[in-house]
Amino acid sequence: MAEEEETKNNQSSTAVNGGAAAAGGGGGGIVVVDPKPRKGIASRFVDVVEKLIVKLMYDSKQPHHYLSGNFAPVPEETPPCQNLPVKGYLPECLNGEFVRVGPNPKFMPVAGYHWFDGDGK
Repeated sequence: MAEEEETKNNQSSTAVNGGAAAAGGGGGGIVVVDPKPRKGIASRFVDVVEKLIVKLMYDSKQPHHYLSGNFAPVPEETPPCQNLPVKGYLPECLNGEFVRVGPNPKFMPVAGYHWFDGDGK
């Protein structure tokens, strides 16, 4: 066991020094990291788990509640309206415009949907 660790340490130091340790030279070679770090393994794992959950749990027959009714996407802008009839009264200090806010996705979702997803209004 200890011999294996020593062999690995010698191999990695040779690789890091560009072979200079084995050749007895002063270095200046290309640095090779051996073994290479496994970057992104956590994100790849999360992606695989997410795809598995979507495949197992997604039911395309269920409606997307946040894409219908009052939450339905509005593909076009409506022009401003002038002189709308008002029942009751509005305070004099109230002026401006009402802008509808929401996710307003540009494309229909492929699988599940959350109402925070979307491109914005």
